[in-house]
Amino acid sequence: MRDRRGVNPARGGAPAPLLIVGGAMLWGTTGTSQALLGPSVSSVAVGGLRLLIGTTVLMAAALLKAPRAVREIPRRVPWRWLLAGGLGVAGYQLTFFAGVQRTGVAVGTLIMLTTAPVVAGLLGWLVQRERPGVPWAIGTAVALAGCALLVLGAGASVRGDVGGVLLSVAAGAFFALYVVAGRGVMSRTQDGLAATAWVFLVGLPVVVVPLLWSDLSWAASPRSAVILAWLGIVATAVAYLLYQAGLGGVSAATAATLALAEPLTASVLSVVVLHQPLTPLSLAGIGMVLLGLAGVGVVSSRRRRPARRDPLPRPDAARRS
Repeated sequence: MRDRRGVNPARGGAPAPLLIVGGAMLWGTTGTSQALLGPSVSSVAVGGLRLLIGTTVLMAAALLKAPRAVREIPRRVPWRWLLAGGLGVAGYQLTFFAGVQRTGVAVGTLIMLTTAPVVAGLLGWLVQRERPGVPWAIGTAVALAGCALLVLGAGASVRGDVGGVLLSVAAGAFFALYVVAGRGVMSRTQDGLAATAWVFLVGLPVVVVPLLWSDLSWAASPRSAVILAWLGIVATAVAYLLYQAGLGGVSAATAATLALAEPLTASVLSVVVLHQPLTPLSLAGIGMVLLGLAGVGVVSSRRRRPARRDPLPRPDAARRS
C-alpha cells in the first residue's frame, strides 16, 4: 500500500519521486561511460551487453533474496504487463542507440525525451485512467525547455536525418511503454527486484540477437570490462530497480517527466569528466530542468493517489471454484 504522497512504506518510506530521479541520474552516466569506451565501439553492442549484464545481476540477486517471489511473478502478474515491459526495455535500447547514431547524441536524446512524457501521459490516461494535470504540463514544459537549452549550449549540430528522427521518436514511445507497463507490474507485487528481473528477462532475447553479429573483441580489455561492469550493474540493474520501485507511487506521465534528470546528469558529467565547456545556455538549461523536475516532484508528492491494483481472487473463492 502507498500513501497519498507517493511513499511506499514497504520499501522503507522512500518518496517515489526521489527513487525515480535517483534511477534516472544513474542512467545519465551511460553517455560519459560510452564516450570513454571510444568512438569505434558499436553503441548497439554496448546496449546489448549492458542489458545482458543487468539482467543477469537482477535475476541472480532476486533468486538469492527471495526465490519464491521470482517463481510467483508469472502467476501474480499478467503476462501482458511483463511482455509490454520487456518490449519497452529492449525496444528502447535498439531504437535509441540507432537513432542517436543518425541524428547525433544530443538531438536524438532531446527528441526521445520530448516524446516519452507525452506518450506516457496518453498511455497512462487510456490504460490506467490517469489524466495528467496542468501542473504536470507546466513542469514538463519547463524541464523540456531546459533540455533544449542544454543541447544548444553544447553546440550540438542538427542532422536532418528523417530515419534517425523516427527512430528517436520510437525510442521515446518504447520508454513510455516500459513506464506504463512497469506501473502495471508493480500494481500486482511488492517485490520490485523480482518484478524488474522478470521484465528484463522477457525483453533480453530482443537485444541478444544483434550481439551474435557484433564484434565484441573490444570488451576483453580491462578498461572496457570495468566500464561494462558499471554500465550493466549500476547504470542498468541498480538504476532500473530504483526507477521500477518508484513507479507505483507516481503516475506514468510524472515518471516519464522525472526521467529528465538523466540528461541533466549527463550534462554535468560531460563538464566534470570530459572537460566540455559550461556555457551560459547550458547553465540556464540546468536551472530550468531542476526547476521543472522540482515542480513535478512536489506536486506528485502532494497529490498522488494510491496506485490502482487489479483485483486479486479471494482465497476462499479460489477454493470454492
